[in-house]
Amino acid sequence: MKSFARLGLSALLIGLSFAALEHDAQALGPVDVEIGARVGVGTKPDSGTASPFGLGLGARGGVSFFHFYGGLSAIHYFGSSTDLPTASGTVNSHYSSTLLGVELGYSITIVPKLLLRPQLGIGNASLSFGDTSHGHLYLEPGLTALLLLGNLYLGADANLLAVTGIATGDNQTKTYAALTAHAQIGLRF
Repeated sequence: MKSFARLGLSALLIGLSFAALEHDAQALGPVDVEIGARVGVGTKPDSGTASPFGLGLGARGGVSFFHFYGGLSAIHYFGSSTDLPTASGTVNSHYSSTLLGVELGYSITIVPKLLLRPQLGIGNASLSFGDTSHGHLYLEPGLTALLLLGNLYLGADANLLAVTGIATGDNQTKTYAALTAHAQIGLRF
């Protein structure tokens, strides 16, 4: 039993050693899998209210197949607070948002370690104000750049975020438009 444990431990250490070595990111042939974290900001979409965006933390993951990319994305923007007047004074309410969606894109290799990906995000933007939360369709076209360092990648993205169907209070709706930008770090297999 001891020799079996030593053999297993040796195999694990050898496997980890090979995984740590820098090698071509085409480990699965024409299929690449990406998982990563991102941190960024979203601009204030409306001058009259608190922002549902601001600092954001999230994650994404996806698969590239012959340069076509499809993935999932989740990010929470911490937003900001505002004082609202009431009959008895003011009440402080917090505005934030959570975006859950899919991303579709096409990867273009500029040089062997630099990848550019025009992409479109689409999904549900849950905007929370105080104790209420409402879901809205969002569209987020943008451009992602990834620097490939073996299985590790460092990235940045810039996007235009459009959140539709925002109630204005007079039975009308509007679309929030904001710019978003994120730094990314993750693994690519």
